[in-house]
Amino acid sequence: TGIPLAGVTTNGVGLTGPVRAILREARCGQVIISLNCADEPEYIEMMKVGPRVFHRVLDHARALVEERGRKRSPKLILQFLVYKKNFRTIPAMYARARDLKADGIMFNGLAYLPPEQQMTREETREMLAREGKGVSAIVVGYGPVGRRVAGMLKEAGPPTVIIDLHVDTI
Repeated sequence: TGIPLAGVTTNGVGLTGPVRAILREARCGQVIISLNCADEPEYIEMMKVGPRVFHRVLDHARALVEERGRKRSPKLILQFLVYKKNFRTIPAMYARARDLKADGIMFNGLAYLPPEQQMTREETREMLAREGKGVSAIVVGYGPVGRRVAGMLKEAGPPTVIIDLHVDTI
């Protein structure tokens, strides 16, 4: 009883059976697993862990989906980080989400990267042209990162809505 837990964000490593049971009991609405990368080699490089950790996270995601049964709760959302080195692997990220029977997928950019790791405008245009067909964008927050993302989207062409508490800054 009580107030249901809206959601949890985790790297998935500690999403063990007892933890999943607690989340179901708390009527957790969604579990966001920050998988960050679609495949084992990239995950190992980014997260600085061994392959067993990657497979443990995948096993925990599969178990979450299997154990919730027909209730479809909590929802499984996979979060991936998109940056210069991996933006061309977005199709593999979608494939991983389908394989794990995820209910949703999130893509987050990495802010404050060293210049050599930042995507160029040309790379951003390539990504949006490849992956953004028919997609409109919503940018929440118009701070330094929001301004940069909105500028890139404006150049790339998809219809964009900007949401910020300070309407006069947009």
